[in-house]
Amino acid sequence: MQAMEQPRVEKDKRILIFEAAVAVFSQRGFHEAKMEEIAARAGVGKGTVYEYFSSKLELFQEMIKAGLTLYSESLFSKLEEVSNLRERLKWMFMLHLQFTAQYRDLAKIIFGDHTSINDEMRQWLMSQREEKVAKLASLIAEQKHEGQIRNIDPRFMAHIIAGIIGALCYPIIFENQQVDVKNLAEQAVDIIFYGIAARSGT
Repeated sequence: MQAMEQPRVEKDKRILIFEAAVAVFSQRGFHEAKMEEIAARAGVGKGTVYEYFSSKLELFQEMIKAGLTLYSESLFSKLEEVSNLRERLKWMFMLHLQFTAQYRDLAKIIFGDHTSINDEMRQWLMSQREEKVAKLASLIAEQKHEGQIRNIDPRFMAHIIAGIIGALCYPIIFENQQVDVKNLAEQAVDIIFYGIAARSGT
């Protein structure tokens, strides 16, 4: 019985360490964060933290990986249920904003400065961005083939949309603004489809 309960206990400790690390790294940054403070916040000994992570860098990078996995799952979770590109983009922007608001500290780390990471982690982050761009490009190419949008380069447009997604989180993370998620998402989609030039009747 005791052997069966052990994985659950270990998982709980790992989660506690992750949660503490998110709080400390988001407040102090990578260089000023101390493993002692992370351990204290997690309610475990410093040695316990090192049983799970060999260094502060490994903990930081594993935290980013876990956060990005959670983010990607939430971002693309509903897209298969919607066929219209405009609605898909609106859902994508809304989910991005909701994730950022719900996990503000984690989002600050995910979308913040990654100068402290190593080359392997940097390559992994680039692969994650490429995967997101490829999914967006595929959605755009599909709508282009169906005649729903004009003849544009799907990858070029995907990079533009990815940039907008990244920019949307800044008022929430760095300015602590409370935003109307639905309204902001609709504005972003409207700009993508119609640009910023004034239209007659508006």
